[in-house]
Amino acid sequence: MGVAVILDPRYKLARSEYKFSMLCQIQDECSSKIERIKQICYDLFHEYQQNLSNSSNAFEYSTQELQMNAEQDDDAAYQLYIRQKKRKNGSFVKTEFDHYIEEDVHPLSTNFDILAWWKVNGARFLTLQRIVRDIFFPVSTVTSESSFSTSS
Repeated sequence: MGVAVILDPRYKLARSEYKFSMLCQIQDECSSKIERIKQICYDLFHEYQQNLSNSSNAFEYSTQELQMNAEQDDDAAYQLYIRQKKRKNGSFVKTEFDHYIEEDVHPLSTNFDILAWWKVNGARFLTLQRIVRDIFFPVSTVTSESSFSTSS
């Protein structure tokens, strides 16, 4: 639940900090709970990043495609440079999470659509967007009635 709250741009880390400060009597206890949730987020991001690097076949193909285009186009050469730089660093996921957390929270409103927000802003947070997709979208669209139906 803590990860889902952090991935809601209206709340991010501030909502958890606020709630824990109301519930915890001891400030150190509150801080340790917040740090635990943050660590879970970092671990999750790291896992997604590993999965992304394991599916490097698509990356290799697009890199080869960019190399061919780079000879003709300076923008393609620049994109190739950025991809190779990210690949060497490998730690841009944590920076992505930190950047997201440091941004101001979205104002509270009754008609806020979190999925629409992530659709629009997800290009800035590619790994986070993948996590949001897995957390907020249902795993299956099959209704529970048809899942447990004994008829054909």
